[in-house]
Amino acid sequence: LFGGDMAFAIPASIARTITDTLIAKGEVPRSYFGFGLRSLKNSSYARGVLISSVQSDSPAQKAGLKPGERILEIDGRALDVLQPEAVPPVLRALTERQIGSELRLRVTDDDGATATTS
Repeated sequence: LFGGDMAFAIPASIARTITDTLIAKGEVPRSYFGFGLRSLKNSSYARGVLISSVQSDSPAQKAGLKPGERILEIDGRALDVLQPEAVPPVLRALTERQIGSELRLRVTDDDGATATTS
């Protein structure tokens, strides 16, 4: 129940990459955006990924993102996250971006209004 249909196992390839980076650098640097994501499962949507939360004083909040909005594109690439197991790869790709790099999102709200934010 806690995982919302998600398993909590870490694939060996990811664990190995993290271990190797920790040994080599003493840390694993990650980009931080300050939003959580949820799949479209049990929603009426077929495109994008839902923003489930936005942390206070985060880059996401400063960019104007709000819980309940959908991200339709990241850097011009369409995004369709239909099932919960598709969320972790999206989050991993985001955190593995170069720290300080620009992130371009195309976002829509319940009214269908879309905006691009960086």
